[in-house]
Amino acid sequence: MADPTPARTQMRPARGGRFRVVALLVFLLGLTITAVASYEVWRLERSRACIAFAETASRPVAACQRDCDLYIEELRSIRRFYDASKLVERPEFTEFGRDIPRRRPAVEALIWAPYVPRDERAALEAGAAADDLSGLRIYDRDDAGRLVVAPARDVYCPVWYVEPLRGHETLLGLDVSTDRAVAGAFDTARETGGPTAFNGGMLVPGAGRAPVLAVVLAVYRHDEPEEARKPPQERRLMGFLIGLLRMQDLISEAVTDSGVSGIEVRGYDSPSFANREPAVVYSTDAAGANPSVGRIGYLRYTAKLTVAGQQWSLVCTATRRYAAATRSWGVWRVAIAGLLLTLLAAAYLSAVVGRAEWAERVVAERTADLSKANADMQREVETRERIEEALRHSEERFRELVERMSEGLSVLDADSHFTYVNPTMARMLGYTQEELLGRPPGEYMDEVNRAILADQLQRRRRGESGSYEVAWTSRSRRQVHTIVSPRPLRDPDGTYRGSFAVITDISRRKLAEEQLERLSAELQRSNLELEQFAYVASHDLQEPLRKITAFGDRLEAKAQDALDEVGRDYLARMQSAARRMQGLINDLLAYSRVTTKGRPFESVDLDEVLRGVLSDLEVRVQETGARVEVGTLPTIEADPSQMRQLFQNLVGNALKFRRADVEPLVRITGETVDLPDPDPVRGGAPRPFCRITVEDNGIGFEAKHAERIFGVFQRLHSRTEYEGTGMGLAICRRVAERHGGSLTARSVPGEGSTFAVLLPIRQVQEEADHD
Repeated sequence: MADPTPARTQMRPARGGRFRVVALLVFLLGLTITAVASYEVWRLERSRACIAFAETASRPVAACQRDCDLYIEELRSIRRFYDASKLVERPEFTEFGRDIPRRRPAVEALIWAPYVPRDERAALEAGAAADDLSGLRIYDRDDAGRLVVAPARDVYCPVWYVEPLRGHETLLGLDVSTDRAVAGAFDTARETGGPTAFNGGMLVPGAGRAPVLAVVLAVYRHDEPEEARKPPQERRLMGFLIGLLRMQDLISEAVTDSGVSGIEVRGYDSPSFANREPAVVYSTDAAGANPSVGRIGYLRYTAKLTVAGQQWSLVCTATRRYAAATRSWGVWRVAIAGLLLTLLAAAYLSAVVGRAEWAERVVAERTADLSKANADMQREVETRERIEEALRHSEERFRELVERMSEGLSVLDADSHFTYVNPTMARMLGYTQEELLGRPPGEYMDEVNRAILADQLQRRRRGESGSYEVAWTSRSRRQVHTIVSPRPLRDPDGTYRGSFAVITDISRRKLAEEQLERLSAELQRSNLELEQFAYVASHDLQEPLRKITAFGDRLEAKAQDALDEVGRDYLARMQSAARRMQGLINDLLAYSRVTTKGRPFESVDLDEVLRGVLSDLEVRVQETGARVEVGTLPTIEADPSQMRQLFQNLVGNALKFRRADVEPLVRITGETVDLPDPDPVRGGAPRPFCRITVEDNGIGFEAKHAERIFGVFQRLHSRTEYEGTGMGLAICRRVAERHGGSLTARSVPGEGSTFAVLLPIRQVQEEADHD
């Protein structure tokens, strides 16, 4: 019998070769599975990235639309100013309009173009001389672009007021209605009564300027009450308000306020302006942001921006910096884990191939493998039973979670009919779950919201799944406002088979937003009424007082001999009361205008201001024989006119409330100190302040009156002892508070008083912008 060893020796390479082939096949299979899994994870992460980017990019778009509406509302506020006033002249227009470009940096200019019939032209041009604009006429532009006096025609619409005037002087007197685009916008604004937009390039002097949008509002006459009840096209026209908006600045401001980074935003104007392709009016690169080099093409979001009937486009594209900040490492984790498992499996099979003489141990190994397989099968059966039990418990917990969740949950089939709604959704609409199943959701909406739903269902079929707002109509006919967060459901082959959505009830939030809007509108109306009251007080209320004083003076001059002593006393009292009333009104207006009519802060030398005040009070100082000692005062950022008013009142009071038997002494000193910032928002960091002390040796007052003296119309003495209305110190404190400082006083009766003014050396940016 032949020795079988050589035969076994010859078989081993063949068997080992087959095992190596199996190991190679396992390695390739592992690589294939890893690649497929990595691709699926990559596709899922990319879909999630698109959804997240759309939600992020919608923030600057919403901010742009909100800012556009606010800018148009500013223009409406000027029209309300015209509606509330019988006559608005150039000073009122400038006073009211100069603050708007300061609050809204994208405003290029505000223009008033009156509607001037032919027979009113001469009066309008003659009235320009009263505004120090002698020689102002109504002009046209000839073919060479030069200004020429406009010929006679039925109607003119010249630019008569413009704010700011600097840089726009060439617009004064230009009849803008001769331009076809402007005339069309004027007609539309007059017929609708609402805002209308047109290309404002022809109203902006200078070449190469950024695109400017002109927004027009018609202003109607209101001298007869029935005019306001007529439709816009039948009302008599007073003129047109024009706001010139730099769209590049407006969009840039909104993008900055939204706080979005790593996204390139481009704005395109409307091609209807000049019958051309849309032009880029804003880009983060153009604004100098340069978020990163390179863009992510598939992360792109486009939205429409509506400004007074004109459509603008905003295109948001993700940059590589955005992608780096939102990158997920899921694909790499799956790929690395798959490669490790594949290498381990291949290494295991290679190790099996290298074992010693498999042929002698094949029976034992097969027996062991069989026993192991049986044990593994038993363990697998037990494991599957545990898994099935865990799945049943998991399904029960999941169903309980869905049934009890506070948000609504609905599942739609491919035909957009309810196949499942949880109890929260049913309670939200006031129906039972059985009543909703099989019904389309559009049955529970009005026409407007049904159209929104239809558009969103189409988006789901295309794979889009962004959240949106929609209102449902419950069984009790109550509007239920919700946010719907949908996700499409697809078969492995990509066929659309329905969707599910989480529905959140935001009705309370909507109610709160509506209440907030009403309160905001009421606040704006209240502020406007206060401004109108100040206007009436400064013009209409003082007119009767001036007449009383004037006719009293005439009566005293012409009929004094005809009056007896009692009549002359009555006349003197009447004139004195009228003058006191006029003084009270002037002081009250000065108090209210500390903040409403304050000038912008600038560098002010307090030494120079004090010298001017002492020069004005020189006669009074000589009459009282007072001695005034002045120290060195610093230079600060402040309103120069209000600083002069502050020193005038404090020094004037020191001279007025003097003791009869003592030479008056007024000592004014200043020092610089570092004090914590009183604003908690800035963390209380130390800031340099100026402490100014005005000390006198007058009559003084008791310590319990240290706060009372700063009240409105508060006096510690009768008018027969000391003149005045009791408003001087109230104005001084309000001036100090407007500058971010304070005013305090201490005194000892019969020894004198000391007033301490604390003012910041430099105004912080927030205060400057606010003022």
